[in-house]
Amino acid sequence: MTTEGSGADPAFDGVEWLVDAHGCSPSELRNVSRLEQLFQRIVAEMALSPIGFPTWTQFPDTGGVTGFLLLQESHLACHTFPEYGTICLNLFCCRPRAQSVDAGWFTQLLAATSVSIRCFSRPIRPTPAVSRPPRQSDSHGAAASEPGGTATQRVAPSSR
Repeated sequence: MTTEGSGADPAFDGVEWLVDAHGCSPSELRNVSRLEQLFQRIVAEMALSPIGFPTWTQFPDTGGVTGFLLLQESHLACHTFPEYGTICLNLFCCRPRAQSVDAGWFTQLLAATSVSIRCFSRPIRPTPAVSRPPRQSDSHGAAASEPGGTATQRVAPSSR
């Protein structure tokens, strides 16, 4: 519970949408311009605030595309699978939105024949401050592993 003037945000719920659209046109799922239109439509209709521009990666074997857009509200990401006529999309917002994701956007822009939209409430609650000992560095300045765990490693991207 927050007291007036404490400056801490009270508990609130974020919202996350998971969209699986099937029966899509394989050529549209390979078309980065069309996917940009989908992202633009979602941003406009849901009054979202992009930070920068979307990042797109197209995979040479299938032509599938992965897209990501950082938002002030959180993020928008998609993965297309033209060989299966499917797009999987994830939108997370740290605050509830007046508008929800609309299946019509996927039927109109990607010719989807089936669209599943799941919406999840993501509770965000204040927690008491947790005191953690400072991380120690090894002789090369790299962070040591967490107690009882392993060090974080960067993994090179791989193709699908």
